[in-house]
Amino acid sequence: MNKQVRFMQSIGLVPIRRRTGEYKDDLIASLLLYYQLSEETLKSETRRREVVEARRIFCYIMRRYDDHLTLRRIGEMIGISSHATVLHHIRVAESFLVYDKQFKNDVEQVTRIANAEVLNYDYNFHTSSNLSRPFVMD
Repeated sequence: MNKQVRFMQSIGLVPIRRRTGEYKDDLIASLLLYYQLSEETLKSETRRREVVEARRIFCYIMRRYDDHLTLRRIGEMIGISSHATVLHHIRVAESFLVYDKQFKNDVEQVTRIANAEVLNYDYNFHTSSNLSRPFVMD
């Protein structure tokens, strides 16, 4: 088990292992649902707080999900042109996870929504009973 998976398990986030392209689509769909954004807005150059936070979560989860992805490739998936911006998003997300409970909750919710879509759960993130569903690791 690699270091990133152990870290994600320690904070309660274990993504479902499957092909990166499939997970990317599910993760983007969960971000759009959670933040109520359009895909065009998410991939645009806007600096609105909720859009930047959604991009930050995407970069962090994708880097932890597949450590073979380059920073440039992660950026291309979400419309970020610079690998340095992706690296900055990842580092900020790591520090926010330690100090910001709301950000940690947002990351957990987005991950659960993405995993629920793959497992075909009828997911409603306002229902607390769905928050205890187990994650699957292949």
